[in-house]
Amino acid sequence: MLIVTGVTLVNHTLEKILKVARQDAEIAVIGPTASLLPDALFARGVRVVGGVWVKKPDEMLDVLAAGGSGYHFFDSLAPRIVIEKEH
Repeated sequence: MLIVTGVTLVNHTLEKILKVARQDAEIAVIGPTASLLPDALFARGVRVVGGVWVKKPDEMLDVLAAGGSGYHFFDSLAPRIVIEKEH
């Protein structure tokens, strides 16, 4: 099992990590940025994507603009989700 954080999308290290992953590894990318494009991750061998679904974007932006963090928006404005690649 290889678990990678979504920050690897931001710092451009995900491709390098996936290239050195074992062929038989079950790969998961987890983090708020990961769920934006799950199909692109699935195409690169990722099987599970964990992230968030922003259900109330305007309220979420207000919370972030006020300096809020996950404690202020997880579950009520942006529930955590898991997306699995179909076999």
